[in-house]
Amino acid sequence: MFAEHAAECRAFADEANDTLRKLRTAPVGERSDLSSAAYSLLRQADESLKSMQMEARASPELRREEELLRKEMRRLADELETVQRELLLGAELGMDKLFLAREERRRTTASTASLQNGCDKLREARRQTQESENIGIETLQELRRQREVIMSSKDKTNQLGDNLGQSQQSLKNLEAPACSVM
Repeated sequence: MFAEHAAECRAFADEANDTLRKLRTAPVGERSDLSSAAYSLLRQADESLKSMQMEARASPELRREEELLRKEMRRLADELETVQRELLLGAELGMDKLFLAREERRRTTASTASLQNGCDKLREARRQTQESENIGIETLQELRRQREVIMSSKDKTNQLGDNLGQSQQSLKNLEAPACSVM
């Protein structure tokens, strides 16, 4: 399977190389199409290299061959970009993303995962903040209700104290000997 991918990748590389040679001498009207064709071939070669990566893990020899092909594809991508600049096509087709080494792919994947993890943590923090705010509001409402109960009890206790004082005064008046003046 690796050999098939390698042969396919080399075929794309050869075809892209031929297209690049044609691109340098092509009439102005054909340059855009040839540039797009070369880019398309390089993208197909990149897909083959991605498939080869999985198989290349098993053997150091396969890894070396895969790296050599990757370097060749990178050289062709750089050459296409140079030709585009020279011919003033100005079309940046994203050559910098083709034929990235395995480590670079891992780094970008890790960065993406890290950003996603950060977003998830922010969502969780927002949810917890909202939950805390709701609990705080409920606590304040309960404290207000308890304050009203305490104030009402205090008012009733004061009123009871006043009534008790009046009752004691009335009892003292009743117990006092009646003084008669005769």
